[in-house]
Amino acid sequence: MRKRKAPRPPGHSNAAMRPTNIPLLRPGMYVRSRNGNIRMLVTCDNGDGSFICFWFCEERDRLVWQRFACGDLCPDLRPGIRPSTGQKTPRRGNHARPAGA
Repeated sequence: MRKRKAPRPPGHSNAAMRPTNIPLLRPGMYVRSRNGNIRMLVTCDNGDGSFICFWFCEERDRLVWQRFACGDLCPDLRPGIRPSTGQKTPRRGNHARPAGA
């Protein structure tokens, strides 16, 4: 008679190796380091639990990138200024009507 394996905890999957208490980060999201002093843009998910993030370094006056482990980052809960959505805001694509219409 074979021994039964212990049941897997809820949410366990072989495909997703991320711990359940760490939020899913995606390229295009703004994140902060755990100490919260740098707002960064996630640009690449390396697939091994690490991410490439970019931010502007005022000391060096240039764009900087660095690899971070998922556990070193948290979603930015204090988003910056959002783009204006007023009437004069340019729209994407060709939404304007021709002059003769």
